[in-house]
Amino acid sequence: MTLREYLNIAITTGSINRSISCIHTLYYPDIEDPRDIHKIYHSYTSAALELINLPHDSHITDCIDPVIKEIALTQYLDDDTGTEHTDVHGITGDDKSETCAIEWTDWIELIDLPVHSEKSLDITSIICHILYDITFNGYTRAQILSSIQELSDVIRDTEVDKKSNNIIPFKLDDI
Repeated sequence: MTLREYLNIAITTGSINRSISCIHTLYYPDIEDPRDIHKIYHSYTSAALELINLPHDSHITDCIDPVIKEIALTQYLDDDTGTEHTDVHGITGDDKSETCAIEWTDWIELIDLPVHSEKSLDITSIICHILYDITFNGYTRAQILSSIQELSDVIRDTEVDKKSNNIIPFKLDDI
């Protein structure tokens, strides 16, 4: 199923509230003020509604990310705490062997992509993790596009600085 299909089911059945409750519990556990909780529910509900109302099959070729073929959810164990976490990422490459972050991706590029979870997650969990991840830089497509532009500007400026020898390249292993 695609992200749009998952969101449509959640919104039409009312289970979107369970997904947002999951976001609150997992990602904002210290927020207890009812007004702040209301802001969480409002922001994520608005984002979900905007996502499902995006045009179908609109692919933009001028983007930072490589062409993403699907959205994947992978579970991993935190070595320090022993708790399980869910990573959301894009699958790229002709053989779908490469991954990339999706929080810098235009929502229109994501909405009609298939979603794959290596572990059987329910719709509440799938939406919880994806919605949290793709709203990292804003709760609207306009905010996401602005963040993408800001990142593009930084990348462009860095490339200019490299060419003018104002940046000294190094490897983290060398530090």
